[in-house]
Amino acid sequence: MKVDARNLQRLLLERISHDMVRHGFNAKPVGQEFRKNTPSGRVTLHLSFINHETDFDVTADVAVRFDALEELVNKENKLLTNKEKQNTYSLGAELGNICEGRPKRWTIAGVSNIEHVSAAVRDKFVSIGIPYLDQWSDMNAAFEALRGDDEAS
Repeated sequence: MKVDARNLQRLLLERISHDMVRHGFNAKPVGQEFRKNTPSGRVTLHLSFINHETDFDVTADVAVRFDALEELVNKENKLLTNKEKQNTYSLGAELGNICEGRPKRWTIAGVSNIEHVSAAVRDKFVSIGIPYLDQWSDMNAAFEALRGDDEAS
């Protein structure tokens, strides 16, 4: 039986939005992305959906945008529209890759999975995503890490 993925994805985003507001993020996602403005740009939690015949998987990634850097990098970029240039990010990673060194997926096959998966995404975001965003949304810390040659870099 084919799953109604679009409706389940909408329900998941609605459920996760309640948790995101508590952390200062916008209540309504932009597409599949929850945003929070910072003094130098914004940070985000983005969900990706991998559809299958009878279910779909969810992955979550976090990203940091430094407006000044993105404007500089995209200034002469003719491949992106002006709107697309506003939606580029300076650095980020998928939550599973940050903590486990491999992608983390959660499977949704029906409404009964929404609560469990939203709680699991929230828990990973709180324990892994927020510390990542807090650490790397400081432009000086990000620059030092990116210019390094160690595992964190």
